[in-house]
Amino acid sequence: MSKANLPRAFQPSSIGATGGRLGFHRWLSRGAAFAETLHRFVEKNALPAKSFFRFFPRPLRRILDGVAEAKTSGGPSAGSVVSLTQNQLHMTCVTFDDAVSVLAQQSVRLDGARNLLFPENFKTLMTNMPRDPWKAAKLVEDLVEWLPPGCCNLLWLSHWQTEPPHQQLLIEQMRAASGDRRHLIDAPALLFGGEVPQDMDMLKGICFLLMQFNWEGYVVSQEHGDFAFLGDEHIVFGSSVGARLTAANGLAAVHGLRLINDVREAW
Repeated sequence: MSKANLPRAFQPSSIGATGGRLGFHRWLSRGAAFAETLHRFVEKNALPAKSFFRFFPRPLRRILDGVAEAKTSGGPSAGSVVSLTQNQLHMTCVTFDDAVSVLAQQSVRLDGARNLLFPENFKTLMTNMPRDPWKAAKLVEDLVEWLPPGCCNLLWLSHWQTEPPHQQLLIEQMRAASGDRRHLIDAPALLFGGEVPQDMDMLKGICFLLMQFNWEGYVVSQEHGDFAFLGDEHIVFGSSVGARLTAANGLAAVHGLRLINDVREAW
């Protein structure tokens, strides 16, 4: 099936038609049951899901494919290990208190605004965030791969929007498909295994959505403490190892990101 035969609402070319991230936000927010609508379209037209979803950024494809499969299978029971793909996916929703305990193992604390405070020996590098969704999709692939391999990663949501409701609804529907129906406020973190490729793909997909929704969150390597912060139009890489920041600097150069000293420079 060609791009030209897609319904107009799903045309990839329409994503940036109104200008960068805002255009993608409007496109993604067309109806609360976005993933379900896509799944019905695929069913109605007898299309292979993977062939249809190939027109979307890879991180978003992983999410849509997973939600569609969970819908078809009825989803796992509450409390079970997450399984949104053919291979076992280990994604666990984590409560506030449990997330604090995990972070404390790396001497990471929280301030009153839910921001993470890292040890003094951590150095950081700040860049702007790409506005174009296709550039963001490519960036998020390398951003997650920048984290130390083979380690569990904690995604801590420090800020999210409740209006418009489509954004939170989509994220919570994904979590519900994994068997956890708690709201974000009750379990604001996600813990991903680092050894299964599907875990990393799902992490990339959710990070991509955070960037498009303009939410804020930290991805923290559980064993090493290296982190990437997705903030308001900017990204912060942090590590206690100089070579890791050198690698982050190279990543920024590859994706055409500007090094900045103040978040206002990204606006």
